[in-house]
Amino acid sequence: MNKGCIIGGGPAGLIAGYYFPEFPVLDEKPLGQLNLPFIPGPRLIQRTENTERFVRSVLDDAGLYGYKIKTVIAKVGYEQDGSVSSMPHKGFRKSYTKLTRDKSDSESSYLSEGKNEIEHLEIESMGEHSYKFLFKTLLNIIDKDRGQLKRQKVTQISPAGFIHAKEGLGPSMCYEYQTIINTLSLKLLAKPYYEMTGIWRGDELKDLDLTTLPKCFYQTNKGERSEFDYVYGHQDGWTRKTYFNEYMVYESVNPVKPPYPVIKQFENMPIQIKNSINIDRFDRVFMLGRFAQWNHKVKANEVLDRVIDWTNKYRKPYPEFK
Repeated sequence: MNKGCIIGGGPAGLIAGYYFPEFPVLDEKPLGQLNLPFIPGPRLIQRTENTERFVRSVLDDAGLYGYKIKTVIAKVGYEQDGSVSSMPHKGFRKSYTKLTRDKSDSESSYLSEGKNEIEHLEIESMGEHSYKFLFKTLLNIIDKDRGQLKRQKVTQISPAGFIHAKEGLGPSMCYEYQTIINTLSLKLLAKPYYEMTGIWRGDELKDLDLTTLPKCFYQTNKGERSEFDYVYGHQDGWTRKTYFNEYMVYESVNPVKPPYPVIKQFENMPIQIKNSINIDRFDRVFMLGRFAQWNHKVKANEVLDRVIDWTNKYRKPYPEFK
């Protein structure tokens, strides 16, 4: 029996792979949403003791010893009736929740947890591209330096620890693992891969509410820069706008026409979780990341904390991750 593997090579899978170098990372096309031609909204490395150590360690392992890390503040705004403030107006959260999730009960993680400032890390000279640079650097370590990345497509996952995976047009091979760390979306696992079956081989997903709502992203020409780095809204069709150095990104539920010329756009992407569940594991398969755990609250720093906690509990013949 093989010791373990990681399914998915997005940020969550790469973090897990970094701390578990003996586990192969399976993904045909790693980096996930970071492959998009523009950053689809805020992607921040929130500052904690763990993220500071992690970023420094990745840079050093890549030989980038001279790259400095600095702490910066992202300012969050809330727009209503044409004005932007640092705190949401009365009723803002309820209206925003209804628009973005089609429900009345808000979750605490919505609207950046109600924060008006977020302390995060930037890598010297990378600025707003620090998040993408970090994970591209990490991918290079896992793929080129360690040979840990296997460009395979997973076609079946069993909670008992069996997976089927194939490379390119080759045959699907079956492997048994003591531990599987899955970072793929539960929605993807439940989605039929063949006509009558899903990737997941079990009944655990059958009765879960995996409803998603659409999101649209528009990269536009740069408008007048606000004092805020990104702004939430609920009255003009868009739900968040993010200011970058060279462009802006508007997000919405339904297709909209931003006030500035559109450069690129992605519409009706079914990625907005309606109701968080927070799935931990199914038998030998541990879920890691926002869409694998089906929990909107999960960000990269929470993923990192969880993986570090696992490393402290691992190193046993049969690991019991928490």
